[in-house]
Amino acid sequence: MFSEEPELQFCPQCGIEKDVFEFRERASGSEPICFSCTATNLKEWNKEHPDVLRNRQARRRTHIGMGEEVDRFVVFNRDQGICQICGLKVDPDNWHLDHKIPVTHGGSHVYDNVGVAHSDCNIRKGNRLY
Repeated sequence: MFSEEPELQFCPQCGIEKDVFEFRERASGSEPICFSCTATNLKEWNKEHPDVLRNRQARRRTHIGMGEEVDRFVVFNRDQGICQICGLKVDPDNWHLDHKIPVTHGGSHVYDNVGVAHSDCNIRKGNRLY
């Protein structure tokens, strides 16, 4: 059986020696730190800069075609609780909001592009068009 010692690297932030595959190169070109420390740094940064994070999320939503605030219950009432994929009634406490033209295909998050769907129907449909 082939067994080789893993190549280890020292994380300057947490002081623990870890496998080299647990490290991320840093954009600044400084010494790499482990994924755990990277995640910790990101969480701390997000807590310190909530306004910047909120703006990034808003820009990202706009970029991927998110259009407007859609009230799920308005859509449920409009569609009379009928799944837009299979045509059967859905459970009012367990249903998905389906994008008729998926966001990944350029669809927007607007009332005209969303409908009620069973969770199973929506998951099975994935990001395909009707």
